[in-house]
Amino acid sequence: MVFDMVICELSPGILALSFTGRLVFGNRRSDVEHAILKRTRQGCKKVLVDPSGLKFIESAGIGMLAVRAGVTEREGGKLAAAGATGQVEQMLELSHLDRLLSMYAAVESAHGALAGWAPVAAGK
Repeated sequence: MVFDMVICELSPGILALSFTGRLVFGNRRSDVEHAILKRTRQGCKKVLVDPSGLKFIESAGIGMLAVRAGVTEREGGKLAAAGATGQVEQMLELSHLDRLLSMYAAVESAHGALAGWAPVAAGK
């Protein structure tokens, strides 16, 4: 199955990246990383990752999300994930990714939490 990513603005200041397929090394994983990096550098401090359409995520994809969560936080932003199910949800839980980014069962609850979150100055 081919990997696909859709980027949209859920509301002003909240970016969503939705995935379908399999997020594996070399399979546009760097596109995801660059999309997050580009938007946060443009001032978008709230990013929601929606892996609900993923059938599989490997350790390189999890590692990339962990790095992006840390960098986004250091730059005063917030990265959240919502909608993971099945094997993808298990991989995210086993990797303890929830210690680095907020995880929600549904996009709506994540969007509400991000809407109420106020960015902080970078490095604080």
